[in-house]
Amino acid sequence: MFHGELDILTHPSQSILFGQELKAHGASVEVTIYPNANHGYYSPGNPVEFKDTTLKLAHLYARNLKQESFDSTNLEARLDESLKRYFPLDTIPPASLTGHWKSKNGSLKFNDDGTGTIASRSGRTCSFTYEMADGPVIVQANDTTTEYFMQNDLKAIYSVVPDGRHAGKKEHYTK
Repeated sequence: MFHGELDILTHPSQSILFGQELKAHGASVEVTIYPNANHGYYSPGNPVEFKDTTLKLAHLYARNLKQESFDSTNLEARLDESLKRYFPLDTIPPASLTGHWKSKNGSLKFNDDGTGTIASRSGRTCSFTYEMADGPVIVQANDTTTEYFMQNDLKAIYSVVPDGRHAGKKEHYTK
């Protein structure tokens, strides 16, 4: 079983208890809890969890179908190739960040002077400042600090909701 630790729809303890109960009745069960994932985490947008879950499922099917010679090397290489664009950059090139980014909930505009504007879907705006260093871009708007990551393909930036109902969810923005 696979579960996100940040899931508020079904608490991870339910998977743990269910796994323990199945084991008590003789089933072979493995429970994997992903610490930074919410409900519905299984998508390429969460590349670490997606790859790990896919490989574990492939091994499970191979084991249960008695495919003793199953070698996941090719599958792992194909996953690495298809998921590489989703991993965040270690350092974001400033020229790639500046400009207008849109999401379904609003937009961000990064100016090249370390300032920018957030606009909600309803049209409310808020100014911000940002800093670039290794890793994410740190955006400061009013009393809120948000980290934005850029995908390896430079086509999207995203923030991760830190807590609450949508904890672990990624808000994606594209140019």
